[in-house]
Amino acid sequence: MPSIDLRHFLGVLSRHGELLRVADEVDLRYEVCEFLRQADRACGPALSFERVKGHSMKVVGNLVGTKRRLALAFGLRNEDKLLEIYRKRRGARGKPRRVKDGPVKEVVLRNSKQVDLNALPIPIYHEEDAGPYITCGILTAKDPETGLRSMGLHRLQVKDSRRLGIHLANPPISRFVAKAEENNRPLDVAISLGVHPILLLASIVSSPMLGIIAGKLTAAEAGQRPGFLRRCAQLDRLGQRLAVNLAGLLGCRRPGSQLAEVVEGHDLAVPRAQVAMQLQGLLKASGGR
Repeated sequence: MPSIDLRHFLGVLSRHGELLRVADEVDLRYEVCEFLRQADRACGPALSFERVKGHSMKVVGNLVGTKRRLALAFGLRNEDKLLEIYRKRRGARGKPRRVKDGPVKEVVLRNSKQVDLNALPIPIYHEEDAGPYITCGILTAKDPETGLRSMGLHRLQVKDSRRLGIHLANPPISRFVAKAEENNRPLDVAISLGVHPILLLASIVSSPMLGIIAGKLTAAEAGQRPGFLRRCAQLDRLGQRLAVNLAGLLGCRRPGSQLAEVVEGHDLAVPRAQVAMQLQGLLKASGGR
């Protein structure tokens, strides 16, 4: 039976002996990253950090670091037919259902004193990084002219309690921003955190249909019933089984900051401008963990 959200998936990993719960307190400054790096290199289990210094929310990582865990995310018992099943399911298209309510909107914060990025456990990964940044936040936006929707994974650097800096080097969202800039208008966006791993994968799958949303791919890829979407203040729809959703506006460009690249080097040779995101609201499930 496929898992339906991140919490359910963590339960699946635990039942299969693929989740290690770290009971000791860990620091978001370098420690979390180093634990995850070592687990990944050793082909070790997924990690759940139960006590994060200065935060009540847990941090999890290395969720699909092996083929076995990736197969479990797809609802398969083993990885023997993982590629075959992926190709088969990717060719299908499931249509998500729109619902009136969902866990992600159990807590809605819009007051400037309540909306605080520093309340989220966001790690600092390397000594030369300019600050903490989010690596697994799905950025969702719509083309301001056509309304077509897309999403992707982008590094999201915390600038202060309500601002993020986003590297937007890849289309189509970079094109959406350019169109909004031409009209001297900000771009509505949403960032989804704490999602099922399949949704992370679906958010970066290339599709000939620019407007296809990951929800359509996700249901087919996971082999589960269609996903559920809940109306959001910033965008028409977002997944209703997220842990946290950040809603905001993308605006002016700012000088880039030093952040680690996937090749374990820093992008300081050719500084790239970041698009500034002003946070407008924070939505989360009441459990918040």
